[in-house]
Amino acid sequence: TPGYDIDQLVIGSGSNFDFANLTVVMNFLGTTSPTDFANSGGLDMDNFMRSANGDTETGLSTVFADGQRWTDVLADATVIAWSNDAAYAGVTLEFTGSSEGLTAIVRDVPEPSTWGLMLLGLCLLAALAQRRQRFARRF
Repeated sequence: TPGYDIDQLVIGSGSNFDFANLTVVMNFLGTTSPTDFANSGGLDMDNFMRSANGDTETGLSTVFADGQRWTDVLADATVIAWSNDAAYAGVTLEFTGSSEGLTAIVRDVPEPSTWGLMLLGLCLLAALAQRRQRFARRF
C-alpha cells in the first residue's frame, strides 16, 4: 500500500493452511495512525497473506474453498493491534468479512481518564436526582 510498509506471509500454491492457532500482531510504528491505515484500505487481510503460484501473487482469499471467507479462516485466530505511540496504544480491531476479503474497523478504546470522567458525571447526576427527590418530598 502506498505510504506504508507491511510484512506479508506468502503461501505457495497447493499448500494447506490452518490458522486456528494463528496470532496476528499489527504493530503500528512511530506515529502511524491505525485509523488512517484502515481508511487507506491497508487492513485488508489479502494485503498481508498472499498466495504464490510461480511469479504470480494474489490475495490468499483467492484460493479459499467455495463459499469460504476470511471470517471462516480466521475464526479462531487472535488479532492484536499494538502501537508505540501512546495516542494509539488503546486501539482494537473489529473485523468484518466479505467474499472479497477481510477488512478491519479501528475502534479507539477510551483512556482510563475518560472512563473516570464519565463515572464522575454519572455520580453527579445521581446526587442531583437524589437531591431533587428529597426536595420534592418536603412539598
